[in-house]
Amino acid sequence: MPSQHRESSARRAVAHPVRSLLTALGFLSIIPITTRDGDERGEFAAALFYFPLVGLLLGGLAAVFFLVLQPILPPLVVGALLAVLLSLLSGFIHLDGLADSADGFFSGTPRERCLEIMRDSRIGVMGSAAICSLLVIKVAALASIDGGQMIVALLVAATGGRVGIVCMMALLPYARSGSGLGLLFYGGATRQAAVVSILLLAVLVLVSAGHRFMPIFTAAAALLLLLAALCRKKIGGATGDTLGATCEMMEATILIVFSMTL
Repeated sequence: MPSQHRESSARRAVAHPVRSLLTALGFLSIIPITTRDGDERGEFAAALFYFPLVGLLLGGLAAVFFLVLQPILPPLVVGALLAVLLSLLSGFIHLDGLADSADGFFSGTPRERCLEIMRDSRIGVMGSAAICSLLVIKVAALASIDGGQMIVALLVAATGGRVGIVCMMALLPYARSGSGLGLLFYGGATRQAAVVSILLLAVLVLVSAGHRFMPIFTAAAALLLLLAALCRKKIGGATGDTLGATCEMMEATILIVFSMTL
């Protein structure tokens, strides 16, 4: 992507913050959003800068849900409902990406065939196992988090998941040749977007859970580097599916950190 287009996406994000935020919200959530017609590629590229804010909003909605359920349900049931809600708020697109990525990566096939498997709408054994495993981990982590820390955990986890998407896009090129939904955002996959996203997450963690800053960022960085290396080896880059998988796994990782006694 030419540097001029990369810079224009950053300028557009600053010049049209509401439009860019709504574009990001409409794509990353089930909240129905209508935006004005325009340069679709440019709108999506600028929206990338607002992914962390969308995560913060979705985490806030989950926190409200927690406040309603906590007084009347046991922790395990609340954890299960929150785990489902976190994926539901995004229309299950990230969970679907996790399943597709697992099917492709564990197929043991060459790159092109792996990408074909990932594009298949059917979910295989590995995809089903990945979904079940991730949900079990999230439920266990959520049920183990102290009630006084739950709201912060939900906010940080949901925000961190979307920051993970931005960082992965900055780390890896797009793996498919000129097609795919994830390509729409790659005009804004710049160091600027990644830096802004990381800074927003850092401020959120420092303000709300400063003593967990190092564990969260160490675990998040390790996960990102591991996933980036795996994606590069298997398919030579990232796709919309692997970005969704990154979001789900980042959320789970951060929730695990919050479940730890520190």
